[in-house]
Amino acid sequence: MKKCHNCEMENLDEAIFCTGCGASFEPESEDVEVTVGIDEEVKDAEAPVIREESAEEVVVETVDEASEVTTEKVEAEDAKPVTSDDGEGTKDAFVNKFKGYYEALNTKFPKWYFVPAGLVVLIVIAVVASSLMLSNPVIKTLYGVQKLFSQDKYDIAFSVETDIDPALDDLLEDIEIQLLTTTNTKEVESGMSLEISFQDKKIIDFLAVVKDDYLYLDIPEVLDDNEYYYMEIEDYMEVDEEQVENLKGYIADIDLKGFDLNGYADAIVDAADGNISMEDSTVIYTIDAETAADIIKEIFDMLEDDEETAKWVQKNGIKILTKMIEDDFEIGYFDADVAEEILEEVEDDDFVEDWLEYMEEVNDYTDYLEEELEWEFGDSEMEVVFDFGFGNKINSVATTIDNKDEDIEVTVIADMTKGFNDNSKYTDADGNDLEDIDYEEILDILEDTSDYLQDYIDDNDELKDYIEDYADDNFNIDDVDDLFDEILDEASYNFRYLF
Repeated sequence: MKKCHNCEMENLDEAIFCTGCGASFEPESEDVEVTVGIDEEVKDAEAPVIREESAEEVVVETVDEASEVTTEKVEAEDAKPVTSDDGEGTKDAFVNKFKGYYEALNTKFPKWYFVPAGLVVLIVIAVVASSLMLSNPVIKTLYGVQKLFSQDKYDIAFSVETDIDPALDDLLEDIEIQLLTTTNTKEVESGMSLEISFQDKKIIDFLAVVKDDYLYLDIPEVLDDNEYYYMEIEDYMEVDEEQVENLKGYIADIDLKGFDLNGYADAIVDAADGNISMEDSTVIYTIDAETAADIIKEIFDMLEDDEETAKWVQKNGIKILTKMIEDDFEIGYFDADVAEEILEEVEDDDFVEDWLEYMEEVNDYTDYLEEELEWEFGDSEMEVVFDFGFGNKINSVATTIDNKDEDIEVTVIADMTKGFNDNSKYTDADGNDLEDIDYEEILDILEDTSDYLQDYIDDNDELKDYIEDYADDNFNIDDVDDLFDEILDEASYNFRYLF
């Protein structure tokens, strides 16, 4: 190791630049003399001679007019390189320092560049492998759903598009109605907002928040900050946070090893006969009665002879049911006692044989399934479109029900990239207990809401014209005030009936 003459930091013997300050290492010698040449015509001029004797001191020799040499010793600290005002000295020192780091890295790890290069190769391989593995639309969907269920928090915005009646279709196109939701399974909290907007500007929203065993209801645009309503729901909806986490754990513990996922996925796509497709990051399922029956029939054709799947069901069933009993799991009518009864059946030596016989019986029933589905759903068709983002995460799901008999089409869009944002201001310390509310108070809230909406519409000429035209065309009402009077009367009657 050698010390830097400038900052005294220890460096490798082969280093060219100091890793501490960036100074260059000069060839070592006992006495390095730098002279300034004197031209014959300017011999009388003073010419300094600088000699470096050690890291601690610098000797400066000056030749005067009489050619005598005077020697002056200065401390090395005073002889440090001077940085010019334009920053070039600092820049050079930085460059030299970087070169020193590079030299040290190259000396210790001559092939350091293999690390980033290897990481790039691994990433490329992972992306290619993932693309090949998820080339089947059914498998891509299943992995997306699995990732969705592994989350602790869900934010979803629901919206509706219709093709039913031109007036209603136009209304829902211009006046957007969204149900924004959020659910935190870890803390067992949820919230939703029914938000009504016109031209991307919010008009009003109706909130419902579940938190700390309470349900909170609010209309922020109508009610004052502490005038919201709450109701204790512990007696109505008992949810154990630990049990919810356990349930998610059981799903995550399902071992796919031993189950021919690729085989079943390919069979489903083949049975759909072109009605399941994938385009880039989108998977489309177009299902009618015939397609649904064909898919179900194909699945049970495979299950009735698939002994390996029967063993897979038994293995995973024993593992999960045993955990449920150990955790004293309980949700609804299912508890540890029920799990013990099922476990006895699954552990039975004849389980695999019994399973295959049962699959055969179910498969015999599927011969009549298409006829029953057509009788139940008629000529209806359902299209489900999954849109995937980075990492095979589901960004949105659009479900369209097309009733060809009635010429009605409704699309429900679940956007999983946004949701309801709870500001957490709600507590049972403020607000009003919903159990104390009476009909007159509800009527006051309805009237205040109606007044707010009328004022908002009156202040927006474009919205007012739109509402009046819509009311005139569909209800023969040409005035906004009359329209809201009709709505208020109808709402008041329905609440009076409830109370």
